[in-house]
Amino acid sequence: MFKFFFKKNFVDIWENLFYVILINFFKVVVSAGTFVCVSYAFSYLPLDERFINIVSFVLILITAFVVCVMIFAGGENAVKVADFKAASYVEFFRQIPKVLKDSFYGAVLFTIVYVVGKVSLPYYLNFWIETENIFFLILAAVIFWLLFMSVLAFQWLLPVRSIMHNNFLKCVKKCYLLLIDNFGFTFALFLVNILNLALTVVTFGLVPGFNGIEITVVNALRLRLYKYDWIEVNPGMTKAERKDVPWDELLMRDKETLGPHPFKAIFKPWRS
Repeated sequence: MFKFFFKKNFVDIWENLFYVILINFFKVVVSAGTFVCVSYAFSYLPLDERFINIVSFVLILITAFVVCVMIFAGGENAVKVADFKAASYVEFFRQIPKVLKDSFYGAVLFTIVYVVGKVSLPYYLNFWIETENIFFLILAAVIFWLLFMSVLAFQWLLPVRSIMHNNFLKCVKKCYLLLIDNFGFTFALFLVNILNLALTVVTFGLVPGFNGIEITVVNALRLRLYKYDWIEVNPGMTKAERKDVPWDELLMRDKETLGPHPFKAIFKPWRS
């Protein structure tokens, strides 16, 4: 299953490359521009040390909000691409006003996670170093793993919202349920997204960038949902039977729709 997911995802991004690059450029400019402008505006405020942390929190929240808008607005197009349809530039801009509420919730959630990680981990680690009390090290370890599990789970947030169209709180709940039920695949998806981020840095945010990662996670959930459709039409299976998912059968239609697409032909289309 993972091999097909990786191949389909690569082909989907490649065949929508102009959309990926152009909208990524817009997203990078807007996100980076927001951070620079807000930072510049805050730099002129007469602040003392007591308010620096508050200003930093607001700066992160505003930037996270804009980034969430850029990400969530691309969700519908990511679903189209995953469903073998063409992405629409108009659809991206049409989605922006529709995602503002969930983007605010997402910004608050991600800002809280960031602040917890930035404040709590150094705090308990310093206490452990100063007191040599193993209890504080255990607390730091617990917080670290909770944050790491949350990062893994939040990979499912955009696809759950875009495919299932649930409210934000229900989307977050389903993210953790998907993590628990598909931990190995979720971790593999995390590694793929690390690769995506590395390529994004190399290409200055253009490929795969926001759009490529959106397509990646939507493809992952779209294919993974076949398992739950299979379980639904086959009730009463044991736990062992549910693990034996017939992926070849479930992915047959997608494989036929995608076609052979050998990698050599993708990079050398004049020979196909």
